[in-house]
Amino acid sequence: MHDLMLGLESLTPERLLVWLTVIDVILLAAIGALVLVSGRMRGRSLAAQRAVVERLRAGLAELVSDAEQRAQTLESALGAREERLRALLEEIARVEARPAPRAAGRPAKVPAAEEAPPPRQTAFDPAEDRLLRELSAAQGAADGRALRVGERGPRR
Repeated sequence: MHDLMLGLESLTPERLLVWLTVIDVILLAAIGALVLVSGRMRGRSLAAQRAVVERLRAGLAELVSDAEQRAQTLESALGAREERLRALLEEIARVEARPAPRAAGRPAKVPAAEEAPPPRQTAFDPAEDRLLRELSAAQGAADGRALRVGERGPRR
């Protein structure tokens, strides 16, 4: 215990103040190092987040341009379909506006140009083809030329 007392006696207030100052400087240096390291880590994470946001922004811009392109394509396809339907409606109105065939004798002769639908200038459309077949059948029924279901030919 005597040695401990000798060690404490040699510790003067000036030495104690020097030691506490050294410890404070070491602690401040450690805290400064932690702040620098955390700042660098935060900077790296922000840079990574910015890179991800830029990639997402570029992907989103690509998706928007693709959607706009598809919308324009769809709009042009719908415009073409609308034109074809208008032409068919005009043809239907023209067929319905024809006078009824003569009742006595032979039915009126239909010009050859009107017997078959006009040649197709558009892409294949099954609904339009079915509508044209129905129009041709309706025109044949009006002229008395169409076969009815169950009939095999003219009756004798």
